[in-house]
Amino acid sequence: MNDEFFDLKNMSAEDFADLGVETVGYIKPVSMPEGIRFRITTATGQLVAEAEDYDAACMALEHFDLEAATLH
Repeated sequence: MNDEFFDLKNMSAEDFADLGVETVGYIKPVSMPEGIRFRITTATGQLVAEAEDYDAACMALEHFDLEAATLH
C-alpha cells in the first residue's frame, strides 16, 4: 500500500485489514481475581503489556510507539 496517499473507497480487503496494524494499539480493561488490569494489545491482538491502571497503560502505549484507538 502506498504510504503517501491511499483511496479508502478503492482499498483492497487486504489493505484495509493492514490499515494501522503497526501503529495502532488498544487498551482493554480485564477483570482478574486481584482486580481490574489493563491489557495493551497491537491491532492484530498480540498482547504487548499489562498495567495496573489506565494511566500506566497509556504510558506503555507511548513506550511501544503505538497510538491509542478507542472502540465504542
